[in-house]
Amino acid sequence: MINPFDVKIPVDILRTSQIISAALPVGAMTFLLVVLGLTVGNGQSLNQSLDAMTLVLLGLTIMVMGSYLFVPANVAKSTALQQFSNVELEKEVVKESSQQIKQLASIYQTSMVIGSALIEGIAFFAIVVVLLEQSVWALVIASAAILKLFLRIPTESRIQNWMVWIIEYVESQKQIKR
Repeated sequence: MINPFDVKIPVDILRTSQIISAALPVGAMTFLLVVLGLTVGNGQSLNQSLDAMTLVLLGLTIMVMGSYLFVPANVAKSTALQQFSNVELEKEVVKESSQQIKQLASIYQTSMVIGSALIEGIAFFAIVVVLLEQSVWALVIASAAILKLFLRIPTESRIQNWMVWIIEYVESQKQIKR
């Protein structure tokens, strides 16, 4: 088993992941502030009724959050299995700036973008519902989605733990095939 702190994440990979991840909630938050300025700022009050678009938003949020739990991880697992079926990852990833670290980082970034895009889609749709229906429920969903996006901004230890998780998954699948 690999100690996550033995996996050396190059600074450029970490910063790129953080920049990509931080840009998503900032855009959604900016749009939300504009919409709130157009609605609440002009004296309109938010209503608590569950109008048609709010109900569609609630259903879509449930479906997307279900996808969020499985799609990014399954994409990462299948990609890692394809790329590393003949590589002894446990020996290679502890070497600083190894090619495998760069490949794992690419898989991580893809998985991160997929997961963040799912959440961001809900955030933007919820903001549009706030604009159309002045729904407090849509505002709550948009705010929660934006908060979740901010919480997803990667740290070095989060990437290290993810890499250890995916390496252990790949190695366990290799053992099963033997």
